[in-house]
Amino acid sequence: MLKGKRGEKEIQIVFGLLVLLIITVVVLGLFFKTIQQSQEPIKGQLSDAKKKQVWESAMLGCKQKCLDSSNRDAAIEFCKSSEAIDINGNSITNELGQYGKWDFCEDTVPCFVLLDSDPECSYKGAACRELLVKYRPEVYTSKFYSADGKGSCRLLDASKTTSNWIVAFGFNRPAS
Repeated sequence: MLKGKRGEKEIQIVFGLLVLLIITVVVLGLFFKTIQQSQEPIKGQLSDAKKKQVWESAMLGCKQKCLDSSNRDAAIEFCKSSEAIDINGNSITNELGQYGKWDFCEDTVPCFVLLDSDPECSYKGAACRELLVKYRPEVYTSKFYSADGKGSCRLLDASKTTSNWIVAFGFNRPAS
């Protein structure tokens, strides 16, 4: 009789340990799932911070060119200048990007687009178009205007034309 109770106790202990092991595995799984979900917004914030840093770095160079534009030739040089911004970080720069209110081709973002909302820079998109058309039509035609008006990333094929700087500033019209 003693032997039967002892075996029963061992089975209860083993069963108890198995239940405890299962509960531990479930709790640890929930814990790791919760940690993973809480890290996803942080990854998104880092990505947004990196985009902002890339954008602001490009803006600094353009801003200096704008502030140095004290005569017509310097203003034209500012209007001709552009930056390449890999805003999505995939090392492919001839694709459509978006940051702020404008869509753009990552390989050629004109400085006047970058500084569109900067109150210190007086050369905005329409003013730059007028300067280039009047004084450097060859630059306007070769760099900014194309017969199809789409640019390297087919910008006008995008569904949102309200955020398209080419249309907003009139760069989809020929120089003449």
